Amino acid sequence: MNENCRFFLRFSLLMLLAMTAQSDKNASRCDENGGFCVPKDSCDSGSGNLYCDDENEVCCLYDPFPTTEGPPGPYCNATIDCRRAGGFCSQTCPVWTKPDPNLCENDCNCCIEIVCNQTQECQDAYGYCTNPALCYEKIIPEWCDGEDCVCCAPVCPPTPSQECQDAYGYCTSPDSCYEKIVPEECGGEDCVCCAPVCPPTPTQECQDAYGYCTTPDNCYEKIVPVGCGGEDCVCCAPACPPTQTCQDAYGYCTKPDDCYEKIIPEGCGGEDCVCCAPVCPPTQTCQDAYGYCTKPENCFEKIVPEGCDGEDCVCCAPVCPPTKGCQEANGYCTSSDNCYYGKIIPEECDGENCVCCVLNWIPYSARNRKGVL
Repeated sequence: MNENCRFFLRFSLLMLLAMTAQSDKNASRCDENGGFCVPKDSCDSGSGNLYCDDENEVCCLYDPFPTTEGPPGPYCNATIDCRRAGGFCSQTCPVWTKPDPNLCENDCNCCIEIVCNQTQECQDAYGYCTNPALCYEKIIPEWCDGEDCVCCAPVCPPTPSQECQDAYGYCTSPDSCYEKIVPEECGGEDCVCCAPVCPPTPTQECQDAYGYCTTPDNCYEKIVPVGCGGEDCVCCAPACPPTQTCQDAYGYCTKPDDCYEKIIPEGCGGEDCVCCAPVCPPTQTCQDAYGYCTKPENCFEKIVPEGCDGEDCVCCAPVCPPTKGCQEANGYCTSSDNCYYGKIIPEECDGENCVCCVLNWIPYSARNRKGVL
């Protein structure tokens, strides 16, 4: 056998070994076996046989999601089938999910989010489609698509009459109104128009004093006479109103002894008042980047050039700035490497390697409702 043949055989053998090693590595990847890559010190039942990209992480073989209140029970092992179905393994599933006992091991269920599609009929009733357990208003069945879905609509539709709108009121039940009731101005059974005692229509004099309309008992500042309409209503204004100069400097009005920043002359009205403004006011560029002004040595994020006025000041802004879409999903923008326990929503945040991280994976319609978990 000549030298060329030997070289070719050696090269083919090395390539075959490399391909086999890569295939074994992919087969033993953590995410391909239903696990989660997390920091080593945050998992007490990690597997050393499954591969994570980061050497400081370990493959955790249970779902790191909270299950029920009270003392924690045994963990439920994550499965790739449950993750592919968009769920997580748990002994008890929250009300916004549907349990599937066939996708998880032992006595655990795969908790899959219930998806309810909005319909025009429900939308016309000012409602939204959701699970019945998440509706605390009027339930209208058979108006939504999807299993275990109902239309959740307000008891008093938000369609006040012109008279109610002119009184700056809204429609609600009598028990929920703590202001003035305007009778017979709302549709719906047992609904009334609830309007403020002092309508928010201050005179120009009250507006110039930066005041608002309220009753005398609720005003703890300066009362401007003849500033509001309505019976027993007064214009309540700050004792030290700011001028446009103070506002342009991002300042506020206070007593001289309470200001520890820069004082802007003639920035406030009122006796013994000064305009207290930051030494380094931010520019619009800095505000658009969700940044703040500080000393260079105090910034551990991204520095935005020309973001602040003032000497020795820089605009310090987050590397992954927040977005409206991520906030509506109840998430936060961060590096993809920092989202260990949440659901990642890609392409929802700006910035290199930035993702929207939604912790605990609770749908937006279910959050902040009593008794959800």
